[in-house]
Amino acid sequence: MLKRNWMVIGTAVFMAVCLVSVIPQVSGAEDSPNLTISGAVEMDYQYVDHRDRTATDSDSTSDLFVSTVEFGFEAQVNESTTATIIVLAEDVDKSGNAENNDDASDPDSPFIDEATVTIFNQEKCPFYAVAGKRGQPFGNFFTHTISDPVTKGAYEIATTGLSIGYAPADLYDLDVSLTFYKGEKLMDQVGGIGSGPGRNNSVGYAATDDVNSYILSVSAQPIENLAVGLAFDSEPGDDSRNDTVNLSAEFAIADFTVDAEFFTTSKREKFVADDKTYKDNAWVLGVAYQVNDALEVAIRYETFDNDRDTDVNGDFDNTIALGGNYEILPNVTAMAEYRILKEKTASGGTYQGTVNEFNLRLAVGF
Repeated sequence: MLKRNWMVIGTAVFMAVCLVSVIPQVSGAEDSPNLTISGAVEMDYQYVDHRDRTATDSDSTSDLFVSTVEFGFEAQVNESTTATIIVLAEDVDKSGNAENNDDASDPDSPFIDEATVTIFNQEKCPFYAVAGKRGQPFGNFFTHTISDPVTKGAYEIATTGLSIGYAPADLYDLDVSLTFYKGEKLMDQVGGIGSGPGRNNSVGYAATDDVNSYILSVSAQPIENLAVGLAFDSEPGDDSRNDTVNLSAEFAIADFTVDAEFFTTSKREKFVADDKTYKDNAWVLGVAYQVNDALEVAIRYETFDNDRDTDVNGDFDNTIALGGNYEILPNVTAMAEYRILKEKTASGGTYQGTVNEFNLRLAVGF
């Protein structure tokens, strides 16, 4: 614990050194912030050919809902400081959405998706700091289709944190950062996606109440059109820390973009019920092709392994997504996606493991 506290103190000193090198040079900045306002509205239609996977003769179901309502505010406070706020509401009026619209008495609820302060002036100081709530630098979750990959639901760490980074100019777009945050966010998400054993801790185990989770992240562009990344996340756990590794790469050539991402476990706490350590892993591979200025087509394959010894109904197996995006007007895009979702089934069961899904979206950004 003492060692981790010294890490936090050392990071604060590190941040102060950067601030000292930047602050004296911003005294001539504008008195009033340069404010940029942005937003998005996305409306979706969804069709699924099995309403109930536990019944093989279940009929289809469809839905019409607003998947995204977003407002963003970015203020350039001075030449080295930027403040960002993003307010978001998701899946408005989506059937069965207990969080946002369970019934008439539970209205759709917007929330603060991002609220950050960034201190960075690359020309004057290669070090930077980002403080606040955001998707922390662990995973890229590439997608060119309507749906997000399973890795986003399992491994995204969207919480309040403090990042200290090093991003020098003209050095292969190198970005090295250390991020601190509080809680066992990743472990709760991996256990909460409904595709695995979840968490089963010792009697009396209490989740951490200290800022002792951290992320080490490195990204770079070693050659033209190739971006690579490596990240390591560590959180406290029951009998050991829970450590996860992320590898990512994106390569663009001609009108093609190929992206790949892999998550794997290096250490996990034990599942008390059977005294086993479940080491999950997942990977995603996608290819997109820009047919012309307006039309893009894409395909994505993804898989998630929860490390169970035997198959259980509903455990994620793999997904194939085919999609197309067409800009019908400036900042107005029509999107379509067909997905084949495969889940594992228990031996001899009647659970419907394969479901076909069709999604349409009208997306407007400003």
